[in-house]
Amino acid sequence: MKTKSLQTPPANTADTPADFSHRLSPLGGTGNVLALTDTVNMMANKAESILSMLSNAFAEDDEVVRPSDDVIFYSLKSVSDELADIKAVVSAFHKETTKQRA
Repeated sequence: MKTKSLQTPPANTADTPADFSHRLSPLGGTGNVLALTDTVNMMANKAESILSMLSNAFAEDDEVVRPSDDVIFYSLKSVSDELADIKAVVSAFHKETTKQRA
């Protein structure tokens, strides 16, 4: 059986990066601390929701059909990707605010 990995892929190397602004806070992306806080809270809530639904599937009675291995894998991959996104957003905010202070 082929083992899947939850490792993060290398950074996007495309000449024209995709626009992921839809994943940021409607308060203005990450341009200020309030928007950053809202973005991180939204991302953390998405990850927590996935984990909650996944854990509830295992807390059910034995007669309930459990999620398939693929569903479990992609649920955990979604959480892993969300956490990587949180790190990237916070890092971008730090770099931008450091540039502004210089």
